[in-house]
Amino acid sequence: MRGATRSSLCRWNLWKLRRGKPNNGHPLHIGWFRSRNASTGQGQVGQVGQVRQVGLWELLEYNAHCFNPHRMASLLALVLEEPRREARLDPRLHAYLQKAIASCHLYENLRMIPAKDIAAAVVYCREVGHAAAEDLSDVIVETVSSHMDRLDLRRVSFFITTFAKQQIKDTVFWKSAARRVVNSSEPLTPEVVVSVLDAFRKRGMKSETIFQALARRVMEVLQSLEPNHIPPIVATLCRVPMKEEDREEVIRELLVKWLRMLEQEKEHPTGAVTIQQILSLAVSLGLSPDIVNTAVFTKEVFDFIGNRFHLLRAEELIVFLWAIQRLVVPKSSTAHLARGLKQVQKLWSMLSASSELSLQRLIQLSEVLTCVKEEAKGSLPHWTGELEELQELVIQDLAESVQYCQSDTLAQILEIWHGSEDFWSQHTEFAEAIAKRIEELLLEFTDTTEILQTFQAALSAPGLVKCLSERAIEVLNSALSSRGADDVERVQAVVAGTPWEVLCKGTPAVATASEAPPVEVAGTGTAGTEFRSLLGSWRSPRTDLELADFLKKAVASSREAAEALEAVEAAAPFAEKLAANATAEVLQYLELLCKKIALSANELETRELVAAMRACAEAGLPYAPLCSAALVSLGTNLTAAQSVEVLESCAALRLDIPQLQPWLGMLLEKGLDRQLSASGLARMLAAAGRLGVQAEQTARILHRIVTVTSPIRPMQAETLASLCLGLTLQRWMPSENQSDFWQVTSWLATLDQATVRPSHGFSMRNFALGLLIEPEGRAAIDGLNPDLQKAMARLIRGTATHRRPVSDTTLKFRHEAAEVLRRAGRPYDLDISLGVGFVDLALPGPDGVFWLLDGPEAFRRPFRTDSTRPKLELVPMETFRSQLFLAVLNKGAVEAMDASLDAWEGEAPRNGKEVLGIPHDLARSKRFPWLEAHEVRLARLDWLEWERMPSQARLAALTKPHPRMLKK
Repeated sequence: MRGATRSSLCRWNLWKLRRGKPNNGHPLHIGWFRSRNASTGQGQVGQVGQVRQVGLWELLEYNAHCFNPHRMASLLALVLEEPRREARLDPRLHAYLQKAIASCHLYENLRMIPAKDIAAAVVYCREVGHAAAEDLSDVIVETVSSHMDRLDLRRVSFFITTFAKQQIKDTVFWKSAARRVVNSSEPLTPEVVVSVLDAFRKRGMKSETIFQALARRVMEVLQSLEPNHIPPIVATLCRVPMKEEDREEVIRELLVKWLRMLEQEKEHPTGAVTIQQILSLAVSLGLSPDIVNTAVFTKEVFDFIGNRFHLLRAEELIVFLWAIQRLVVPKSSTAHLARGLKQVQKLWSMLSASSELSLQRLIQLSEVLTCVKEEAKGSLPHWTGELEELQELVIQDLAESVQYCQSDTLAQILEIWHGSEDFWSQHTEFAEAIAKRIEELLLEFTDTTEILQTFQAALSAPGLVKCLSERAIEVLNSALSSRGADDVERVQAVVAGTPWEVLCKGTPAVATASEAPPVEVAGTGTAGTEFRSLLGSWRSPRTDLELADFLKKAVASSREAAEALEAVEAAAPFAEKLAANATAEVLQYLELLCKKIALSANELETRELVAAMRACAEAGLPYAPLCSAALVSLGTNLTAAQSVEVLESCAALRLDIPQLQPWLGMLLEKGLDRQLSASGLARMLAAAGRLGVQAEQTARILHRIVTVTSPIRPMQAETLASLCLGLTLQRWMPSENQSDFWQVTSWLATLDQATVRPSHGFSMRNFALGLLIEPEGRAAIDGLNPDLQKAMARLIRGTATHRRPVSDTTLKFRHEAAEVLRRAGRPYDLDISLGVGFVDLALPGPDGVFWLLDGPEAFRRPFRTDSTRPKLELVPMETFRSQLFLAVLNKGAVEAMDASLDAWEGEAPRNGKEVLGIPHDLARSKRFPWLEAHEVRLARLDWLEWERMPSQARLAALTKPHPRMLKK
């Protein structure tokens, strides 16, 4: 009814009055109508003498004939104010909705309506509870979505923002909006970029493509961004899925620009940079502190704020201190944090009166307090009486608030306030409040995982349980006993050997690795049935506790080795994945099952023994007694394929057992190599190499591979990669008869390296590097024809250096080493590329060194022990890695290798950046002067030696590496 006038509505109302239609109690004001451009008043007085008001239902009835889409949202909002049941049953509403559906199929009828009104109409339709209203909402969304490609991006951004705000989650709209944004080349304003990024994040979009495209758009408008644009963009980019290198690049550029504007604000204050921007950036950067140099950010922010903490509201100050504390280098900003905490102490009375101290803010304040207290040791001016008073106030409030927190929040509090026994003895009310909440959790929660999370965190606060009264201990013990035997055992497994074990007094002990839980007595006839029932009910576990429960029951109910094997095979696919953070129950029960199998290995068939070793490999359980017993029982009574599978299972576990070498020798003497295909032979050679088992017939095996491989069809990349890996680890060198070597290089030359998986390319390049670093290897390549020489050179120069995967233990070890150097103020570099690989840690300077920091994955298992320390033996790949580094750190050897590469490529010697060995820019930087002095400085350190080392000796071990230096 875009063209409707007041007189037309008057005619409509007069027609209704002449027909005598009732008004259902709604007053009718003749002449009243609010069109799209009219005011929003409650009504207008008509020019006719009879003054009445137009009611909702008259308007709906009129719009059912003369539909006005601009009135749709407001009318539907009025419908929601009516009694719900009567409104849904009124035929006038149904007629109106049907008219609206017909109208909204055409986007032209919606074109001039603001996006916020369209979004409101969709929401109101879905709240009415009428089938036709639901249909109308779907029609509106589909109409808008189908025309998304025809709208300019500014209009699209309005729809995206309002739909996200109203939580309209229709997939058809968001897919259409995403396509429009990704495929458009239309210029954007900074405001549009900010709103679209924010809306897509709040909607929960997970597509990398969308955010990669928007990240590019951010770079396009970078120069136009104002200070207020940058924090919301960073907030989104730190939280959405993106390639890390792209995220790092964009955030770094944004932060650099914002810091420039901060510098300008310090020189010429304009109010463009605000405290809210600083808070937003600090919180966002805390989500990904490693992608940019946050030290620069924190320094500039502290310089900007200085002593003006009074500019921040109390709650803002707490959030600021908490966020900044997560970004700063330890002990670098203790003074600033202490000043901020003093300001919080001054504002405490106001905080308490205004009820701004939520539990979340108390926890954040606790984190900052404990950090400053720890860093202030030996620097007493930073920890003053004011901060001591603030600590007491925070703990007092926490003691009152802890009764309302959930298990994860309580665990967080325990991890923060892990104080000594003296600390808890001074804060008995706090300790009693925590004990009371633990009791409530034990009585209320049905999910044992929630309870275990709390007890695992409590282990960091042994002083707490020591300070509890006997009455509190008895109450906790009673609450724990009420949960049943299974839950008691799980809690006991967590707290065993700690002061918290006192809570489990009077409960049965958990079985240890050397003592299996009791098994049903044979002859009762129930154990076998129980095991079958258990196995039949087994499903994919959601937690490690479910897996541990299954294994515990399997240990108790399995009577024979075959049943134990079935249990291990059922659990193996989930064991390694779920047991990473478990309490060792999973591996404990797996070992008990494997012990049953090992003790009865001679009773099992060959296929069952092979299956047992495969299951151990899949579970990541290096149970050497089982593998040793299996090899003795197997002998040579197995097929060629089974032999390879056994070798690969042992290799996956990095086993070091003495039976492997003679066992493989027996198999080869019986002609194992004549029973395998080329792929099987390559896999066997690779597995033997990974195990450090010397296949003395390596040349014969290679010749067999060349013989059985089809001369027509090229060797598959996977088989060729396995062959290269085996030859590399066996340290094979070509003999005078080079026909087999020529065939291997021919396969490498015909392979398209662009299609090869990175892990396969890594093995192939290592094979070529292994030849390159040895004079006899270079001589062998010199004897090839020029095309094959060029292929080998391309393989060496053109393949990217591979980063080897490492365990969490290794990452923790490296982090601790870096922290020791950082706290001592010693410069260091991480992951320096030497062309053939990455060294883990580099110390520049005249007394510097390259360090290889080894975690468990670098050594063979089991870790044997003698009277002094574990005897660790590097896996063959790590030994080869050392040889590569020693070769490229020898300047004379590098020059000889580069000369050979130039000759194979048929080019004059290069003067540019080297692809192999030490890059020239690294040597020219003078950070490692011993490179130019022809010194080889490479050292190794393992994580066990690091753990046993006193903390005060760790810096000396890193800076004085001579006892651990490697020599060629």
